[in-house]
Amino acid sequence: NIGKLYYRERDFDKCIYYFKKTLTIQLKLDSKDNIGTCYQRIGTIYIIKKDFENAELYLQKAISMALSKYWWVDQRY
Repeated sequence: NIGKLYYRERDFDKCIYYFKKTLTIQLKLDSKDNIGTCYQRIGTIYIIKKDFENAELYLQKAISMALSKYWWVDQRY
């Protein structure tokens, strides 16, 4: 993923740009695991940039994806 390369280069604006492009593709493919990962990565970069409003938005989406994938965990108890 090109976003990871820009992350290593510490170019966070380009990193977010490419992670969002990847997210768009994953949404079209309905790849839930990859969608959640994209949300998490974008949220993490926003934390690094100290853009906490966007970080919260994307990390909440990542959490929501994780909970929907593992909804059955709470059902056992």
